[in-house]
Amino acid sequence: MSRYWLVFGLLFYSSLGWGNFYASPNRLMLAPTQNFQTLYIMNDSNKERVFVLSLRDYKMDQKGDLVLLPEAETFEFSAKDKIQFLPRALRLKPNERGAVKIVRTRKDIRSGSYHVHLNIKRKNLVNLDYTEQSQKKSGYVVGIEYDVSIPIFVNYGQPNNQDIAITTKFIQEDALNYKMSIQIDNNTLFLDRLSFFLLEKNSKLEDDKVWTLEVAAYPEAKSFSFSKPIPKSSISGKSALWLMVKNSKDKLVKYEKIQIN
Repeated sequence: MSRYWLVFGLLFYSSLGWGNFYASPNRLMLAPTQNFQTLYIMNDSNKERVFVLSLRDYKMDQKGDLVLLPEAETFEFSAKDKIQFLPRALRLKPNERGAVKIVRTRKDIRSGSYHVHLNIKRKNLVNLDYTEQSQKKSGYVVGIEYDVSIPIFVNYGQPNNQDIAITTKFIQEDALNYKMSIQIDNNTLFLDRLSFFLLEKNSKLEDDKVWTLEVAAYPEAKSFSFSKPIPKSSISGKSALWLMVKNSKDKLVKYEKIQIN
């Protein structure tokens, strides 16, 4: 059985584990002054495994989804041609850890956040022992079991101003849910991670949240929009809420009162 996981929303956790192996960290970022980083892959199973690595381009669309591009295509903020990694494959014994070096290869790039995904295919080695034409032979069959992609961000320069505009609309969707419609206009060349909080008090305190959402705004998506349901039960009895949005530097981006009908 083959399984595939794309890790682009997990921007707030340190490692990813699945299918008896884990990779740490679960994302890599090369700051403007960094030329390399190390990714660790741990075979947490009782069998020998092979891990094959490759680079894949994902581009954020107008719905805020990351879409896999065909191998021959690229885009303005791709980091595929700006890094190299070694080794290309790892063969790990049970409970063995391997290291992968991610190295920046280009420096003459305009300021901005560039990204690519490192795809890790975990393969199972099955030992064969058979007779063919009266000769004893042995070997291995390799089968793909799990497929995980981890984002790599390569930054050049520093943002002068994170010019991100957020428009929201709060409506009752049905008898059980409200709906928060969100549009994000990203007028910068840098990635930002936005944290949305619905507060039950006019406090600007995260502890007063009744609902929260984390959104990654990629620079190629100059404008994207999406909707999220909010159960009525989570805000029952409230006549008003306060929406607070912070960026990755914990700076307040938006704060407004929302009237509940």
